[in-house]
Amino acid sequence: MLRIEGGIFEVKATGGDTRLGGEDFDAAVVQFLVDELKKRHKVDLTGDPRALARVRQAAEKAKRSLSGNATAKVEVTFSGQDYVLELSRAKFEALNKPFFT
Repeated sequence: MLRIEGGIFEVKATGGDTRLGGEDFDAAVVQFLVDELKKRHKVDLTGDPRALARVRQAAEKAKRSLSGNATAKVEVTFSGQDYVLELSRAKFEALNKPFFT
């Protein structure tokens, strides 16, 4: 809860898990994408920190896109190969259901 007066924001109270946030949602999407790439394309990104960073960026972009769209394209390049996966808002919500509840 905030108090806003004269352009000054004062936090009056907080509730819930203050550490829970977008990074938790991103991590769930990243794990899903890594698993999907492995299952569909036999590509294992777990040993490549740079590829995982690109997947994290793509996951965050998809999450933001899902705020206004029912689906989002996730594009990842690994070892010179482009991969495109689709993430639906319903799948995003299912992946993050434990956080939401």
